[in-house]
Amino acid sequence: MEHTATQQLADSAPTTRKAAAWARRVFAPESRYPWLIYLLLYPMPYLYRAPNRTAILASLAGLAVFLVGYVGPKTKPGTRTHLWQVPLFAAIGFALVPFGGVWSVFTVYAGAAAGQLRPSRVALRALGGLALVIVLYGIASLSLIEFLPTLLLSCTIGGACFFQSELHTKNAALERAQQEVRTLAVTAERERIARDLHDVLGHTLTLVSVKADLAAKLAARDAVQARREMEEVRDAAREALAQIRQAVTGMHQPVLAAELALARRTLAAADVAFTVDAAALPLPAPIDATAAMILREAVTNVVRHASATRCAVTIVRGKDGVVRLTVEDDGQGSGVVREGTGLAGMRARAAALGGVLSIEPAAATGGTRLTVRFPPIEHAGEAAQ
Repeated sequence: MEHTATQQLADSAPTTRKAAAWARRVFAPESRYPWLIYLLLYPMPYLYRAPNRTAILASLAGLAVFLVGYVGPKTKPGTRTHLWQVPLFAAIGFALVPFGGVWSVFTVYAGAAAGQLRPSRVALRALGGLALVIVLYGIASLSLIEFLPTLLLSCTIGGACFFQSELHTKNAALERAQQEVRTLAVTAERERIARDLHDVLGHTLTLVSVKADLAAKLAARDAVQARREMEEVRDAAREALAQIRQAVTGMHQPVLAAELALARRTLAAADVAFTVDAAALPLPAPIDATAAMILREAVTNVVRHASATRCAVTIVRGKDGVVRLTVEDDGQGSGVVREGTGLAGMRARAAALGGVLSIEPAAATGGTRLTVRFPPIEHAGEAAQ
């Protein structure tokens, strides 16, 4: 007995799920089926005045045509009705006028179908055409007064459907815009992490490589100094690990003064003389952090590619508030620089604050001069937004 009841419940489960799915589809907010309840208004006069056989047959025929036109056609995404439904529903209503039912029910459906058409200009034209046809039909029937309630109700329902569809269209556009913003935010965050990791790892690995080479050279003749160099390699690796964690979590805010000190250490390890003119410090926080990351990448490039013996950094701020960061070396670049990930990252960082990055030959030293110009902080904030 207990097994039989369990088996019956198991057999009925798929049927129950199908019924629930059908109910959700039929009574969904975008479903057309619940609105068919208004068809119950049509036979109301028959409750106190029995229709003849012709009226019953005509009403059933009109109802059948309406249901086929209302339920049958499929619509494209973003649309809910077809233009041809408007004249069809209106024609059914006008055709049933002599048979005593509430024929205006069908003109109301025509108004609702017209209001849901897209684009909106088509909906407005369809509503206007429907209103004109109702007025002309009333004039032709010599009973315009009797048609005014039908005109008012059809246009009111059509207008309500028009504004509801407009709202639905705008909400859909807003949802698409929000999705695009979310996608752009994710892309921007990935690019930020990629730039930070590139700058941190590029600089640190360059420093580690230079220090390791120096330690290898000193190992045979000065073990103490070689050990000190390797300890600095260890410290640099630990610092890089901490910076990577900060970059991934978005907490990494480099400071230009600290970056200048780190640049001095890195260049000294590569036997590159380093001079600084940083009278403009301190800088506003957004410019300071961006300039620090640009300086880090620029110094890394000097050590890797320039084969320079001298490097000079200048940071000045003009009376107009424009900040200019210059990194100049006497290496072999002569201003000819291949655009790579590092340079692209520097340009992106500068552009985020409205700044401009340029690279040119350094006439005085024969090397390369990198210059970044940042606008005043209020304009930089506008560019960032």
